[in-house]
Amino acid sequence: MVNCSFTYLKGDVVPRDEEIALKYAKMAADSGSDCSMFNYTIILSEIDKEMNQAEIMKYLKQAMDLGNYRAMAAYAENLYKMDKEKNFKEAFKLSKGLMGFIYMDIYCLLIKNTSKYEERNKIYKRICKYGICSCFEVLW
Repeated sequence: MVNCSFTYLKGDVVPRDEEIALKYAKMAADSGSDCSMFNYTIILSEIDKEMNQAEIMKYLKQAMDLGNYRAMAAYAENLYKMDKEKNFKEAFKLSKGLMGFIYMDIYCLLIKNTSKYEERNKIYKRICKYGICSCFEVLW
């Protein structure tokens, strides 16, 4: 559903239709997938970030609470931009917590060209324990 929503948003293969893009993205986000929630916020931002700010923050928070580190980064950034003085401490705390995930993502990229299938699987399983859904794309 998420791929379908991006297809409608971009309008490359089918005519651009923001309503259909939002419909499919929201259906995917409401399924409970942290990656789908994060992707929904990307689509909301593409359409009209200012108008959709409350919805964006709601879904970023849900995805972050499920362990999506990209949502955590986006949530911290948006929180900081909304009120720099008021939200600085929380945004900084969230950003500091991201460092382990960022290192893990870099590790994913480093082993991308590993030719040994068993080694890739072992690393992938270790990374999945941390809820990093992007590693599947990186490793395969």
